[in-house]
Amino acid sequence: MDTQRTVSASVVDGEVKVEVTDGPVRRQPCVACPFYGMIGTRYGIIMGGPTGNACALTFAHSPCRMEMNDARPDWDGCTFFNVPGQADLIRMVMDGYRAYPERLHPAGQGSWEGMAMPEWFEAVMGRPYAD
Repeated sequence: MDTQRTVSASVVDGEVKVEVTDGPVRRQPCVACPFYGMIGTRYGIIMGGPTGNACALTFAHSPCRMEMNDARPDWDGCTFFNVPGQADLIRMVMDGYRAYPERLHPAGQGSWEGMAMPEWFEAVMGRPYAD
């Protein structure tokens, strides 16, 4: 198991007290949705986390509707965007957008080309995108 060191400081009786503890690494739970925690733009870019609870398909800083309804975000179970009535929107995003997930950006390396949405979908979902 991976561990991480946490350092905290407090003032006790006028003196600074520093505590160093080692514990398990806390990772954000894996969410089975390539659009969760991302922000979509109308300029062919999906960027961000995955952090927070945004849904890139709203093209705004709006939360995931599944999560707002107390359900775990899951692309296969999404009744808001993974439905026949949204097929044109999803096809547009998959065909013309690029994902720029922060967790894959090479630190300190200026520009970055991101990845095509079908590639990002497969990385998150573990399978290729299919209409």
